[in-house]
Amino acid sequence: MEGLTRPLIYALADALGMELFVDKKTHTVLGETSRDVNMGGLRLTVPMKVVSSALTPAGYMLLVKVLGNLALLVVSRRVGGKDAVDLHVLNVAKTDKLAGYLERTKPKEVIDVTKGLRAGIARSFVKLTKNDWELVA
Repeated sequence: MEGLTRPLIYALADALGMELFVDKKTHTVLGETSRDVNMGGLRLTVPMKVVSSALTPAGYMLLVKVLGNLALLVVSRRVGGKDAVDLHVLNVAKTDKLAGYLERTKPKEVIDVTKGLRAGIARSFVKLTKNDWELVA
């Protein structure tokens, strides 16, 4: 894909802890993994899979199905010469079907996606440094 900015893909992969692949024919991002999460001494294995992607000049967006009714909208974009990553936690029960959502809606801007998924957004975070996230809403 012309103009594909690898640092933005790397920022997404780093934020998710997942290896991502760009399909050159369809221009979609693919990725799947499992992560172990410690919740008060209870160890859970959480599967994660990219179910929709959009690579736009405004930002690279992924919808990632996590577990049950939990999903993530993860966006990487350039802000003031730096890569920024936004992560929105979604309640799937309050959204449209997420599989293929970004391909169906063909967003031009990140705000188009957040408006469309507003009812399902439970929390929003922004990545400040490699290991630090800040709650936005």
